[in-house]
Amino acid sequence: MKYRLRIAKAEENELERLPLDVALKVEKHLAQMAQLAGETAQSDPLWLRKRDPVSGFLRFELEGFCVLYEVDRNSESVVVASIKRLSPSGTEGAL
Repeated sequence: MKYRLRIAKAEENELERLPLDVALKVEKHLAQMAQLAGETAQSDPLWLRKRDPVSGFLRFELEGFCVLYEVDRNSESVVVASIKRLSPSGTEGAL
């Protein structure tokens, strides 16, 4: 079963500001995570490896952007918490 993808309105606005090719790749990756969430257990090592040590959210980086998200097993959804441009040093910065 595929989980739903939920993006907060503020983060939808950030997604719309991304270059189109990057936004499409981010959406595709999130869709893949929604698919995996329905197929794997919460304790699967896949999810532990993706966890951001500072925020505790799941994290992936793609073409200079960092996306923080969480798998909500109760609502069967993948919830995007943050989409930020990475600074040249590799840390999150403002868009």
